[in-house]
Amino acid sequence: MKTATAVLMCGVVLCGCDKKESGGTSSGSTANYSSPRAAVETMFAAAKAGDKALFLKCWATNAEGEFKRMEEKGETAEFMKVFATGKVTDAPEVPKDAKMASVNITFVDRGKEKKESVTVVLEGSEWKVQGM
Repeated sequence: MKTATAVLMCGVVLCGCDKKESGGTSSGSTANYSSPRAAVETMFAAAKAGDKALFLKCWATNAEGEFKRMEEKGETAEFMKVFATGKVTDAPEVPKDAKMASVNITFVDRGKEKKESVTVVLEGSEWKVQGM
């Protein structure tokens, strides 16, 4: 019994050692792509934390080209600054077989609140932001 308890405690300790390995990041943001809402909230949390690597992981594969262009122009930091103010206002439940969904958001850009709808797509088992 003592051996089983010791093995279990070691497992618990090891699981909590490095958040980066278990979906978290060095900034404390946690990656969650289990639903359209979670993916968008992860993107906002990454932007707020200044975690560029996690922010970029929130986006769908087909959005990579756009981010490369933004990076070349030095616009990624400004984009993240705007999205750091973001909030999900509505994320309807999606059917189990859905491959695409919309999430309604608000954010502040140049002092004005904006309302948008974000398109989120299923890539494998993870929801990723495709665009607005």
